[in-house]
Amino acid sequence: MLHLVASNMSLRTTAAASAAAYLVSVTHVAIHKWFRKAVPFFSYLLLALTGAQHNFAPRRWAGYLVRAVDATTVQRLGAKGTTARIHYCLRLNDMACVQVIVTDEKVGESLRNFTTSPGILDIADRGYSNPPSIAAAVDQHGDLVVRWSPPSLPLYDQRGRRIDPSSLLRGLNLGTVEEWPVEVRPRNHSPIPARLVITRLPADKANEARARLRRDQGAEVTAQTLYWAGFIMIVTTVPKERLDRFAIAALYCLRWQVELQFKRDKSIGGLDLLPNRRDENVKAWILAKLVLAELSRLLTAAAPAKKSVASASRKERAPRPPDPDPVEHLWECAALAYMLVRVAFLPIDWNDLPEFVRRFRAHLRLLKEKDDRLQVAAFLARLRERERGENPG
Repeated sequence: MLHLVASNMSLRTTAAASAAAYLVSVTHVAIHKWFRKAVPFFSYLLLALTGAQHNFAPRRWAGYLVRAVDATTVQRLGAKGTTARIHYCLRLNDMACVQVIVTDEKVGESLRNFTTSPGILDIADRGYSNPPSIAAAVDQHGDLVVRWSPPSLPLYDQRGRRIDPSSLLRGLNLGTVEEWPVEVRPRNHSPIPARLVITRLPADKANEARARLRRDQGAEVTAQTLYWAGFIMIVTTVPKERLDRFAIAALYCLRWQVELQFKRDKSIGGLDLLPNRRDENVKAWILAKLVLAELSRLLTAAAPAKKSVASASRKERAPRPPDPDPVEHLWECAALAYMLVRVAFLPIDWNDLPEFVRRFRAHLRLLKEKDDRLQVAAFLARLRERERGENPG
């Protein structure tokens, strides 16, 4: 199953390749049935790899069940262009994919796509920063932490005056976390009390955020939005008595790491290649992709250098290269690691590649012949059923 997800191949091709490599001999139908039942298995693997049960344990966050909501445009295998948008909700303390909704690409990102309840805290990015989205979560008595996008989410003070973000950012020093009481005012809805929490990013992180903004928006980026990108601006409905501003900032930073990982997974791992639109298949696909991404991350984590046992003198030893920075070249390392993972799940004797190809083609032919027989039998059964319906006597 992990080879299927890593390679983005079809079920039949995966079954033939697995048999040709002497890994396992199963039909593509069997792989499909196992895959539909694999959601708890992939959740367990992801939890064991990430340790999220500690970072997002409810006891750390005032009893809240913390969830990450996100969406991505996807395409089914073989399709050209966007075929759907997948909206998914990941409960972070056990890495369970609790909600998945597949829509057409016209349905935008909104908390209206998810159900929530008291005691649940949803964390979302800028795409969910708009009054109707926030009202949808509040009306279900859930709480939220969302990255503030001033153009799409106007905020007001208690006197009804619109808040200018630039006036709040001036004089905000590095390392400080400030908050202000604000109101969200959706149309035809009573004002929603909230808190605005802002912290300044270090210079290197601010430059990275601005570089991403330039990549995403191109010529449409403005000087004002580039200035705002140097800060983390968060809107939350969590009462300050339950989680203070420092806890809110720390929680969003953890979510931000998840968000950046999602972006890498979509670009490198093919998270946006949807197998089909069945609910359990989509859940298993997302979780398996995240498992592979975490394995890739662990493969490229900086490892300690082995101590040399050579007895050469200090002058004879070659200069040791500096240890790699674990945060450098994330995208390049992720691409390399994903390739290694993809190869590792299908062990092939490269010295006997022609024989592997022969076995692959033979098994693929057997699967196709079996499929053809099943399809003919199913067609004849449907034909006989139709004839009985037309001639009941």
